[in-house]
Amino acid sequence: MSEEEPRQNGEFNLDELRQEQEAYEAELREVMEELQAQQAHKAKEKKWAKKAAEILERAKTAKSRLEIKLEELGAEEIERHIAERKEIENQKSALEEQLKEVEEKLGLIEERISSVHQIIHGKEEIEIAPKIREVLVKLESESRELRWRRDHLRESLRSLEASLIPKERIAEYEKLKRALEKLTKGIEKIESHPLVKQEQLIKDITYRAINMAISVGMMFYQERKQYLEKLVRFFMEEEFENHLQNISDPKEQITKAEELAENIKEGLKAKKKTPYPDETDHGVLLRNLMGLYYVGYLPFSLSNVVLAEDPRKKTTLKEEELIAQGLRRYLKTFNFILGYARGLQSKILESTENEKLGANILSQLGINGLKDFTERAKNLGFKVTNEGLLFPKEAPFIEEKVKANFAEGEKMAEEVRRSYEREWITEKEKKLEEERAKYQEELQKVREKLTQLKDVLPKLQEDESSTHKKEPILVYNLKREIEEKENLIRKLKDSLSYRRNELVRTSAVSFIKRRQLNQEIQDLEGKIASLEGELPSLRKKVKDLQTEIDEASQRKREYRSSSYVKEEIKRLENREKELEERIAGILREQEKFASYKKELGE
Repeated sequence: MSEEEPRQNGEFNLDELRQEQEAYEAELREVMEELQAQQAHKAKEKKWAKKAAEILERAKTAKSRLEIKLEELGAEEIERHIAERKEIENQKSALEEQLKEVEEKLGLIEERISSVHQIIHGKEEIEIAPKIREVLVKLESESRELRWRRDHLRESLRSLEASLIPKERIAEYEKLKRALEKLTKGIEKIESHPLVKQEQLIKDITYRAINMAISVGMMFYQERKQYLEKLVRFFMEEEFENHLQNISDPKEQITKAEELAENIKEGLKAKKKTPYPDETDHGVLLRNLMGLYYVGYLPFSLSNVVLAEDPRKKTTLKEEELIAQGLRRYLKTFNFILGYARGLQSKILESTENEKLGANILSQLGINGLKDFTERAKNLGFKVTNEGLLFPKEAPFIEEKVKANFAEGEKMAEEVRRSYEREWITEKEKKLEEERAKYQEELQKVREKLTQLKDVLPKLQEDESSTHKKEPILVYNLKREIEEKENLIRKLKDSLSYRRNELVRTSAVSFIKRRQLNQEIQDLEGKIASLEGELPSLRKKVKDLQTEIDEASQRKREYRSSSYVKEEIKRLENREKELEERIAGILREQEKFASYKKELGE
């Protein structure tokens, strides 16, 4: 028989079938390897995302510390100083140049004074030529003026140097600022990665869900608290799977589950008025805790009973494992956190932002996966209600029981939610009132500062426009004028004394000479009286001008310049407006809560 004959007779070549089978197996191996590689890659991605999230937390902590350190260093003051430092340094250089010039002039003047003193050394005053005396007086006057200018310039330099922030402090600030900028960029880069976003979101939601579940446990009596914690652990940790493995009899699982449900319901009834922590979705969470038990634990146990006891059920062991894995996967995390996501849409938290967050949570947790799973469960003989309850079609008596208990849980949760929300609103109103009082106090201070700045602004502008009238040199000139008049008075008094003595000595002199001396004495007395009459007004002038200069200097030190004050007024007016808007927003919030309290029955 030829090789063609078996084919004609409907037979097949075994070698070809084997080859074809081997090809299929090779292709299957490739697919499996690819799948394993993908799974390994996903595991690596998850590990990386988790590590990145940990690094992100540490980076954010470091960023907070840096921001506090910068604030302690006086960031705002340093930034303003850096912007003005160049101008201050220019002023300093100009003052140093002026000081150098004055010191050089003073040196020359003092040398000339010394030379004049050498010329007149040992001579009687009457022997000194009037011209030399005049030169000496002029030189001494210039010397006093230059010394005053030198002292004034040195004081101005010291004041400028004192206003300069040390370079070491600026260097430290800039170093910290660069570190903060680098860290901020790093944080933004990590946060923008899609894997990190997903990991952060799920981590945040899971932690909050667990914390909420534990806080709800405070509702129960101490002896009942363990049951809720046990229930939470079933669905949030591996103990759920371990527990199922330890109980081999499905009927015993049902009994244990029913006992657990009864204990939880009794605990809820007994402590339903206990205050909750500061969250808004505990009503939804309670419904989910009650519903979670019926949605997950009991139907899963019943499915084992049905699959074990009904030989007609066309479900393989592999399909049974699929149901178990699916239920464990979704009921451990999805249904629990789904309640949290839905809770964000409660009446108190009505906002687009929270609705978006709720939608994000649902998408992150794979809502499409749940839909596919429930379809699969239907095909395997499960019934799925609109409420999300799962139970076998072969156990219709369970449907009514599940629905009744679920409805009871919802009703109880609604009562608790209303009780909680009343207390929550009271606490929220208290916080809002504290916040309003804080902003009101700040607003009062801002308004007082504004009034103060607006009062001082015209004076500053006047100071700047009349600087030439308030220069310290004017005071110096007036003092010099007073000093010259006092010197002249002393000289005139000396001359007067000399004339009187001469009059006594020449008592035997002719009448004409005596009359001449008397006339000179009268003239001198008149000049002295006139000069002494001018001194009080000059001294008052000096005092008034010095007071004006001191006040202007004080204003300059305190308020710097009119342009700076204008900027500060503008900033404070913006802050005033911002605070008024915040207070108005708080008042609107208070009205909203008052209205909602009425809805709740107060």
